[in-house]
Amino acid sequence: EYSKATIDSSIEANDGLKSQFFQLKSRSKRNTLLYKEYVGGSYRLKGANTPTSFSQYTADIMLLDDVDRWKITLRGGGDPITLAEGRISRVHDGKIFIASNPTISGASLIEREYALGTQSHYTMQCPHCRHYQVFVFSPDSYFAKPTTDFCAPPVIGAIAGGWMEFDKDNCTWAAYRCEKCHKLIEEKYRTQLIAEGRWKTFNPKPSEGVLSYHFNEMLTTINASWLTLCKDFLLKKKNRETLRTFINEKLC
Repeated sequence: EYSKATIDSSIEANDGLKSQFFQLKSRSKRNTLLYKEYVGGSYRLKGANTPTSFSQYTADIMLLDDVDRWKITLRGGGDPITLAEGRISRVHDGKIFIASNPTISGASLIEREYALGTQSHYTMQCPHCRHYQVFVFSPDSYFAKPTTDFCAPPVIGAIAGGWMEFDKDNCTWAAYRCEKCHKLIEEKYRTQLIAEGRWKTFNPKPSEGVLSYHFNEMLTTINASWLTLCKDFLLKKKNRETLRTFINEKLC
């Protein structure tokens, strides 16, 4: 289902990709749901539910997607990310990309991997005082503080003093309060701020060769806005579980 809905549809919708792959509708060993060849290489789609998923094959590049939905430990195999890393360990200049929304602090694979790396946050410049800063929904909230003992400097936040302000009754407006000059940054500046932003690392001693990045929906430009995010927050905060999903999916 993932192959059809995500991989095949993406290839079909992109002429550049489509020209590199063998015909998707052909019945060929070069083109199956789990294996596809393209000009200069091939890709293989694997599950992550058993140790055998990581055996037999070596790869130059690996993408581990949504790892916080994986099992923490695979029976008879151990840590799944370590098993995946073994598939590129003998490849010169091999690369592994790990992506996910976080789930439970302290039992989160993506939190662990993020803490090992550069712990980079995206900073944007206040249009009034020109101060670069990390934009967070609220610096006093649970999701903007250190989460586990090994996250030093912190993984999610405690690195920003600004916050989002909005009309909590009708939510007709939303703006960001600058941590330095304390002036309100209006939504109309958002696209420009994102375009002119830059990454800043917060881990002085990252593991060698490990780059890690954090960004949330406040940096999204596609079908998103600060006002929409605030409206969603007011709706989801009424229930503990919906609030937790909102935090994990939109802010962490």
